[in-house]
Amino acid sequence: MAAHKKIKIGIGTNYSTKNYYYKVSPDISNSFANKREYKLKYLNFPFLLDVNIINPNNRLYINILSGIIFNKVIDYDKITYYTNKQPLYEKETDAEMKLGLSLRLGSAVSYKINNNISFSATPFADFKLILNSINQRPDYSELPDNRFSVGLKIGVEYLF
Repeated sequence: MAAHKKIKIGIGTNYSTKNYYYKVSPDISNSFANKREYKLKYLNFPFLLDVNIINPNNRLYINILSGIIFNKVIDYDKITYYTNKQPLYEKETDAEMKLGLSLRLGSAVSYKINNNISFSATPFADFKLILNSINQRPDYSELPDNRFSVGLKIGVEYLF
């Protein structure tokens, strides 16, 4: 087992989606609505530090990672489901959004199949430090504050 630690610094961009819904409580304005679904698409700009903590052989690597991710909502759809009519699809093009900031913590397991190619799986958790929304309009009042999310990245890495 190697005694030295390898550190990688990663920067880049990626695309992600987030879908969630909540049950609507009937009131005068939406007496027949029963569910509202939100579909968001993001561009993310991560700055990550990846530290190798275990290397039991020359092929398997176990790492921890942390860093910050700037994220921008690029598309935002809202779907309202009703008990007595077809769903209403709305594209939220006028929703005011700003650049968000998240803290990422996770681990990574990678397996080197030869000197240049490795496969990896990275479970992670993100905590949103700065939310993307500027204003919460009245119909957004029941939204969760959207601060915590979990995910899994699976990838192939080519080493130069």
